[in-house]
Amino acid sequence: GVIHDMTIRLLVRDDSGMRIEKVEVELNHVPRHDCLMVHDSLNGLVDMKIAPGFTNIVRKQFGGSKGCAHLNSLLLSMASAAVQGWWTNKAGNPEALKKASVNLDRRFLIDTCMIWKKDGKLAQMAIKALDADHKEGS
Repeated sequence: GVIHDMTIRLLVRDDSGMRIEKVEVELNHVPRHDCLMVHDSLNGLVDMKIAPGFTNIVRKQFGGSKGCAHLNSLLLSMASAAVQGWWTNKAGNPEALKKASVNLDRRFLIDTCMIWKKDGKLAQMAIKALDADHKEGS
């Protein structure tokens, strides 16, 4: 049967550098009643940015006995998906990508999946925008 049925909803604002604005957790089915104690364990994510170091912060602040391994695993997958979604949304508009890319690090995207492989079309567009931005800012 079902052992875990968990949901995390994140509201992430891209106009503030991928800042988490809201966190909702649903624990529809957990193996033990005590597991329900982790319901509010991710509230500390509010105002945190999904940026380099996010994984380490999650592990330190919400890992181990401070939280739930299953929620944290889901959260880290969601963070990766949020960044890829952000880049995909911006990739159709090189000017918007260039302007917005200041807040993100290419390590969050390049070579994270087949579509964003380093020598692929989308990755090359993103890299050019990032490189152009860094040259202008120098």
